[in-house]
Amino acid sequence: MGKDSLIVVKGKDQTDQITSLEWNTRMQKYDIYYKSKKRYSYSKQSVEILRSPALIDPADVEILHKGRKLGSIASIQHFKCANSKGFLHITFFGGMERTYPVRDLELLHSCLAEKRSANVLSYLKDLSRVSELKSSMKNSHLLVRMRRLPYISIRKSIKTSILRCRD
Repeated sequence: MGKDSLIVVKGKDQTDQITSLEWNTRMQKYDIYYKSKKRYSYSKQSVEILRSPALIDPADVEILHKGRKLGSIASIQHFKCANSKGFLHITFFGGMERTYPVRDLELLHSCLAEKRSANVLSYLKDLSRVSELKSSMKNSHLLVRMRRLPYISIRKSIKTSILRCRD
């Protein structure tokens, strides 16, 4: 899913409300036609057309909006903007899509994006395969737990310290 472009008017994503956009050479303004059948004219400084978003792997980041974690994220597109930090267009599993100004979000990057941390976790997973502690399903109890670590916040934690080989 996702989008190829966003139309930002006065700092807000208006893409879904707009039916068409034209540059009025005589007035030196954008004429924007909305789904409500209304037309408004905006100065060039008030309108940004954002294209070619960067893709962010949902496994590498945890996103908080107003302090609450956004879950079930299928894809993330980052539209960079000249006048702000830009916008994230998020597609959720189930098909819902939503666009957020980056300034309204807190992005927590996983320390597993760092090669050294990922290598340490991989080593610990390998060790857990030979562990004597077995679950009722005859699997290594540690390996089962390790597989549940797709994301570890870069914020200071014991797990992060271990994976980075620091104290």
